[in-house]
Amino acid sequence: MKTVLELTVCGSVACGVVWALDAAFSRRVLPRWRRLWWLIIPLAFLCPLRLPLLPPRAVEPGTPSVALTAPGAPASPQVAPAIGAAQPRWPLWMLLWGTGAAAFLLHAVGQSLRVSRHWAAHRLSTDSGLLSLLEACKERAGVTAPIGVVVAEGLSSPALLGWLRPRILLPAHLVQTLPPEQLRAVFLHELAHFRSWDIPAGWLFTAVRVVHWFNPLAYAAFFGWCRFREEAADATALGWLEANPAIYPKTLLSVLRHTHTRPSLPAPAGALAIGESFHRIKQRILMIQNHPTRREHLLLALALCAPLLAGTLLRPAHAESPMAAAEETAKSEALAAMASWLKTIDEGHYAESWKAASSSFRAAVTEAQWIAALGGVRTPLGKCEGREAPSFLHQRQVPTPSGKMQDGDFAIFQFESSYQNLKRARETVTFEKEKDGQWRAAGYYIRPD
Repeated sequence: MKTVLELTVCGSVACGVVWALDAAFSRRVLPRWRRLWWLIIPLAFLCPLRLPLLPPRAVEPGTPSVALTAPGAPASPQVAPAIGAAQPRWPLWMLLWGTGAAAFLLHAVGQSLRVSRHWAAHRLSTDSGLLSLLEACKERAGVTAPIGVVVAEGLSSPALLGWLRPRILLPAHLVQTLPPEQLRAVFLHELAHFRSWDIPAGWLFTAVRVVHWFNPLAYAAFFGWCRFREEAADATALGWLEANPAIYPKTLLSVLRHTHTRPSLPAPAGALAIGESFHRIKQRILMIQNHPTRREHLLLALALCAPLLAGTLLRPAHAESPMAAAEETAKSEALAAMASWLKTIDEGHYAESWKAASSSFRAAVTEAQWIAALGGVRTPLGKCEGREAPSFLHQRQVPTPSGKMQDGDFAIFQFESSYQNLKRARETVTFEKEKDGQWRAAGYYIRPD
């Protein structure tokens, strides 16, 4: 969950920067280059990898390396004694996030499957004139993929549906009323979406909303992307209509006149439609009027995109939030105390390890019980030949053997250990920070791995 929170902050910052860039440079950079910085938004929201600006700190000699990942389940009491065992559990806020993400994902996938099944039942058009016009548009757009056409009553506006098996959906009333020149503009608009991979990009923004369903900026970024991709498709289609660009705004207005009624067919989820509100159509027509004055500004687009991409993927190796710094401090302090405690056990001083443990540990088991337990489990293993700590967990509550939750400050380490008579073992050690500020042992498991 910590990673999700870091990503949602990073994505939110990327949203603000992209909106600022779009407002400041939309008239100076063509949409196909502006697409570069729009696609950085899902990258910032979804990519957990960060490239460090500085090399990582060197690990001090003799200190086991610890990765901040959740440890696996501890060993069962039948294998070794368990004192004040700390078993990782899912906090309420993590369960809440998982439930929301699963619900959003099921809704998106379910809606997509429902609509896909609906449109799969419609036969593809066999109108030779319509198909010939589409093939001519595909040749102009440089599209070679097979694309079908579905003409249906009750559909309010044209749309592109599907990526692996794409289909262009056309309302029957538009096919009957629009002249071939305007139908050509409609086809070129939908082919521009296909050429730009807008459907996969749309599902990428859907993935952003699945993971960050709690962040309003994830939804705002999606709707901003939807507005931008229509403008980008307009600009691309205009470039293919060099002979008669004036037909394009007339086509938008013709489509708009037929979108005021409520459609009787379900909207194609994941599809890209040409129809929008009157306000958005007005903005797009203004963009179309300014289109001839725009010039290629690839270097400007790259100059603006590079810092944004660097800010998304790069981070200072030593930059830490106060929470992360506190966790790192707790880990290092507990690790130092634990190394000394485990050394006492490795040397066979079991009574001393009991005396150095926490009060809750000594209350759970007597000194004689502890010595007998370790004598029956650790002594037969022989000398400890190596110990690595691949996992660490910091918790404020742990379950006790009775099943009740114990409050406190706990550091849980899980080691992969090697012994003279057992080459692979897994040790789970729990340390508790007591009232005097010292970290002391509160639990111990060992089992063959």
